[in-house]
Amino acid sequence: MYFFDCCFCDINWQTFWTAVGALVTIGGIIYAVVQLRSQVFNNLQRIFTDYRFAEARKNVFNMLIEKDHEKITYPIISKLEDDIGIICRKMDEFCHRTPLVSDREKIELWWNPIGKAWGLLQGVVEYEREKAHWNKKGSKKKKWREFENMGQKCLLAFPAKLPSKKNVKEFQFDKKAEVIKEYFEKIVKNRK
Repeated sequence: MYFFDCCFCDINWQTFWTAVGALVTIGGIIYAVVQLRSQVFNNLQRIFTDYRFAEARKNVFNMLIEKDHEKITYPIISKLEDDIGIICRKMDEFCHRTPLVSDREKIELWWNPIGKAWGLLQGVVEYEREKAHWNKKGSKKKKWREFENMGQKCLLAFPAKLPSKKNVKEFQFDKKAEVIKEYFEKIVKNRK
């Protein structure tokens, strides 16, 4: 009894329990962040593996297989018009839902599909912005801004990520993107 009295008699118990409560709170916050991050990755995976989105990506990315950009014709693009819209919307949604994922992790995990999508569809994004008058100087609204930001970062990472045999120029992103943009400017505009 004597040992207990002299060791603990000078402790302010209120301070002790406040410290214990603070440690438990910190542990709870860390647990919540880990759970939230896990939930974010699950939601991202759900978006990315959505059947319609996966099919749209497959259909549009088949254009990258074509070596000659001149073989990508308006009839081919017109068949893919809905898929192109789905990809742009879903990629933007995907990029918006990644606040807890660092850019380094995004590039490490999704550089290929986001980079390819931006490389092919940047002209469509520009066309849609012009159509919505969101490209005016001083306009704070930018349609598909997150897709653009992440797409540009992933496209810059492309050369480092590709196998040594391949070259980014082989994909002819700029030429293929221009053909797609021309289609949207000419054909879609004439429908209205």
